[in-house]
Amino acid sequence: MTKKQREKHTQNIKDVLLSKKWDKDRWGNFKKTIKRGGKEELLRCKFQATSMRFEVKTNSGWFNLTSDYYKNIKVIDNKIHVKRYVL
Repeated sequence: MTKKQREKHTQNIKDVLLSKKWDKDRWGNFKKTIKRGGKEELLRCKFQATSMRFEVKTNSGWFNLTSDYYKNIKVIDNKIHVKRYVL
């Protein structure tokens, strides 16, 4: 994947997150609070140079649920597929 293709792909991922009401923070990461198991959890999509991480906030910090390189992340029908997770 060339740099131009990666930039286009990451912008597509960010557009999907924005359409699903994720909030962008000052560092360019996206966060969303969801209710799961009767309590609220804070999720984060962290964008790096060649990869993206999907994390959940815990008492001891951020826990990585899954991560992958942009070349392996798929956007299908306005859904982001990162390994076994679908956002």
